[in-house]
Amino acid sequence: KFNIPPQIQKQVGMGGSVVLTLAQDLEKNKHCLYFDNFFAGYNLFEILLHKKIYAASTIRVNRFSKPPFLNDKWMASKGRGTTDEIRNKEDTICLVKWYDSKPVYMCSNFIASGEVEKVKRWDKKTKQYLDIEQPEVIKMYNKSMGGVDKIDQLIAYYRIFIKSKKWTLRMMFHAIDMACCNSWLEYLKDCDQFKIKKKDRMDLLNFKLRLADNLINLGNSVVTKSR
Repeated sequence: KFNIPPQIQKQVGMGGSVVLTLAQDLEKNKHCLYFDNFFAGYNLFEILLHKKIYAASTIRVNRFSKPPFLNDKWMASKGRGTTDEIRNKEDTICLVKWYDSKPVYMCSNFIASGEVEKVKRWDKKTKQYLDIEQPEVIKMYNKSMGGVDKIDQLIAYYRIFIKSKKWTLRMMFHAIDMACCNSWLEYLKDCDQFKIKKKDRMDLLNFKLRLADNLINLGNSVVTKSR
C-alpha cells in the first residue's frame, strides 16, 4: 500500500509511487537516489526535486514525450562515446543520450553530462581497446548501481526454482537467495582479510551446497560409517 495521495500516484504510476513511498523519510539535500527505467518518469523527477531529493536513472524514452535527441545513425557515425543532452525550460531536469555500442538514455534532476572522462571499450573491428568519452551521470549511476547489478547477476546463477506463482513464496525464496549471495560476498571479504589463496576458496555454488548441508545437519550428530 502506497502512503501517498492518489493524485500523485496517478502522476507517477506504480513504479514512481514505490520510489516516493520509500523516500518519504529521507532528509532534504542529503541523498541521491538511483533506480532503473521501470520506476522512472518525468513527473517523478520533478516531485523529488521539489522535495530536495536528488535522483538519476536510466529511462524509457516513450515516457518522456519522445524528446528530440539526435538520431542513432548520426551518433553512430560520430563514433562511440557521442553524447546528446536536453534540458527542460527551468534547467532543472536533464536528459542525456550516450551512444556506446547502443544508445543509453538517462535522466537526472541534479547532474547532466558533467565532467566527461575516458573509459575503455573493446572494439570488435580493430580487436583492441578504445578510449571513449563517458558523461559524468553515467559514471555516477554505474558506480552507485554496481552492487545492485552484481547481486542480481549472482542470484540468477543458482536461483531457487519453485513452480508456485504466489508472490509471497517468490518473495521469500528471493530473500533466501539474496541472503546466500550476500553471505558469500562476506565470505570472500574474510578470505581477503585472512589472505586465503583463491584456489582454496569456495565458489558460489560450493558455498551454497556447504551452507545447505550444514543447515540440514544442524542439531544432528554426525555419524561416521564403520568399516
